[in-house]
Amino acid sequence: MYQQGIAITGDAGIGKSDLALQLIDRGHLLISDDIIDLHLINAELIASSPRLTQDLIYIYGIGITNIKKMGYETSILKQHKLDYIIHLSNSKDVIITNPLQPIITEQNILNIIIPKIILPINNNRPLALLIETLLKQLQAKKTGYDINTELQSRKLLATHKEGHHAS
Repeated sequence: MYQQGIAITGDAGIGKSDLALQLIDRGHLLISDDIIDLHLINAELIASSPRLTQDLIYIYGIGITNIKKMGYETSILKQHKLDYIIHLSNSKDVIITNPLQPIITEQNILNIIIPKIILPINNNRPLALLIETLLKQLQAKKTGYDINTELQSRKLLATHKEGHHAS
């Protein structure tokens, strides 16, 4: 997504495959559903699909389907560097200490540290849109833009203006 490789994790039945299907429908690419192979190549983790499950996705209540046969021929990617893990977690199980920041931890895979974002979910959240927004925000941060820095600047400016109005 946006030139970034993500693995979506979470408990069984939480909606990972449904989310993958939504993201495919929004124009993003899929490597694999449920299982990925990871290989260390040039100090990067490269994700690919096991041959057995390539092009397949399991949708609860529908069964296993072939993405290519559903008209998404160009939605399959053979491999990509793994940049992030997005872990879906029931919102009742997540303790949010800073509501202005995503919950980011790390996961060590084959001695490579991968950022792991914990995304609290419930049935009413538009997950595909939220993940797109999260990845755009992370991408902007990599290029030097940080919303928290902007917010601090705005707060200082507002405080400064209030000080001049009070005089």
